[in-house]
Amino acid sequence: MVYSSEYMTTKNLEILIADDNDINRYVLMEMLRKLGHKVKGARHGKEAVQLAAQHSYDMIFMDLRMPELGGIEAVQQIRSAISENEKQPYIIACSTDLLNVDLLSESKMNAYISKPLRKRVIEEALSDWEDLR
Repeated sequence: MVYSSEYMTTKNLEILIADDNDINRYVLMEMLRKLGHKVKGARHGKEAVQLAAQHSYDMIFMDLRMPELGGIEAVQQIRSAISENEKQPYIIACSTDLLNVDLLSESKMNAYISKPLRKRVIEEALSDWEDLR
C-alpha cells in the first residue's frame, strides 16, 4: 500500500489508538506506522486512560463504544488529568454512529471520524492537526 505525502506531517507524532475491535485497532496502527508515526494501542477506555496517564500523546483516536469505559468518559478522564500548563492531545472520536455536534463539544473531542476509517480521512485528520499547531 502506498501512502500519499500530500498529508504527511512534518513531525513524527506519538499517537494512541483506543478501540476494542482488534482488527480496526491493528489496521489503523499499521497505517499510522507506515506514515512514520509512533503508535500505541489500547483495548478499551480504561486502558487508554492508564496509557495517557503514563505518556503524553500528540493525538488519540478514540472509539466511542468500548467495554469497561466508553470513549466519551475516557476522554473526560484524560483531559481532567492533564494540568493547564501541559499539552493537551488532539482527540478524534471514531464511531459508526452519527454523533451529535453538541455531544462532541461537551466531551472535549477535537474532531469526529465515521467508521469504517479510510486512509484519506486519516491523512486529512493528521493534516488538520498540523494546521492547528
